[in-house]
Amino acid sequence: MNNDLLFDFTVDKAAQKVFITREFDAGLDLVWDAFTKQAILDQWAAPAPMRSKTKYMNFEVGGRRFYAMVSPDGQERWLLQKYTSITPKTNFQLYNSFADKDENPNYRAPNGIIISANKKA
Repeated sequence: MNNDLLFDFTVDKAAQKVFITREFDAGLDLVWDAFTKQAILDQWAAPAPMRSKTKYMNFEVGGRRFYAMVSPDGQERWLLQKYTSITPKTNFQLYNSFADKDENPNYRAPNGIIISANKKA
């Protein structure tokens, strides 16, 4: 296991943005699939001890993912993501918001997320 992988967490309070940079000791194809394929994403996307349960995912510009983070006692916290930009194997952008079980978003605290994939030289 490579313990020298980058994991950086930076907060820009003035711009109200958080930047997370993370390296993975895996090939670009596998990392891309881990973020863009429902079956793989549900295996790791929720923080332990919760699990991720995707109701549907349409990974295309304008598409959505509707999923829950499920606690060990069965409580569901639903989230709605809308994909706004996709450049295959390079990056994608989405808006993420909490929602109720009927897909009604809570826009009081929406946030945009940019996922960028860069292969190390």
